[in-house]
This record gives sequence, structure tokens and C-alpha cells, in this order.
Amino acid sequence: MVLLDPLTRLWNRRGIMEVLPRELAHAGREGKPLSLAIADLDHFKKINDTYGHTAGDEVLHEAAQRMRAATRP
Repeated sequence: MVLLDPLTRLWNRRGIMEVLPRELAHAGREGKPLSLAIADLDHFKKINDTYGHTAGDEVLHEAAQRMRAATRP
């Protein structure tokens, strides 16, 4: 079962739906906060339409790297 997007290596919907209930329960037991970030890249379709899907993939990859660098694993 694939839980991470192969291009970005970020959790996909299936991964979130599987992991989030466990993490919520763990945070509740430990009395610790839990955050979930959901991102949308504005005007991303325009990047694909203007520069092509390869460039769009590069943008997604870079955005994902920056998100991973700013959050815990």
C-alpha cells in the first residue's frame, strides 16, 4: 500500500487517513499538540500549461523539499 506520493515523498490521502488517527490518539495520551498542514500551490495549472509537466514536477519536488525542511518527519 502506497502511503507517500512517489514524486514529492509527502503523505498522500491514504497515508494521512491511516496515520492521522494513530497520531491523534498518541498526542491525546501524551497531552501534546498535533498539527496537520495542507498546502495548495496557487496557479499551479498555469505552470504546467506554460512550461510543461516536467517543470511542474520540478516545482512540486522543490515545494515538497521546503515543506519537509520546515517540519518534523
